[in-house]
Amino acid sequence: MPENLRETKTLRDTNKHMSEYDRRGEQLFRAMYRDTADAVQGLLDTAYPDLGWFCNTVGYGMTYGGTDVLTQVESSFAIVAALIAVDAPRQVGWHLANARHGGASLEEARAVRRIALEVAQLVGVRWKNEVPDVAEP
Repeated sequence: MPENLRETKTLRDTNKHMSEYDRRGEQLFRAMYRDTADAVQGLLDTAYPDLGWFCNTVGYGMTYGGTDVLTQVESSFAIVAALIAVDAPRQVGWHLANARHGGASLEEARAVRRIALEVAQLVGVRWKNEVPDVAEP
């Protein structure tokens, strides 16, 4: 990492109480998933209750929403790229929709998907499932 790009301090407030991460996580989760938030949360909780808690508190509260570095749309785009690389098509579709919910244009979301696919292909990722396209509103 070039010296001028290195962080010199932690980007998140490490003194926040866990309940604050719970609150922020639920807020971001609901902002991203909107009317499907309860259904998606139900899937996570049914798979394993700790998974539901972990996704909301650690994933959305601490990781994705734990700083003011990225916007909701930028976080969604980073998540899409990671999910494309690990062949998680259902979640790719969710997070492409989440980017749109956050204000990304159809063209921006499609460009991020295309770039993530191209990069993944260049490094040898092969998908078992088709990677979903951005759903039109």
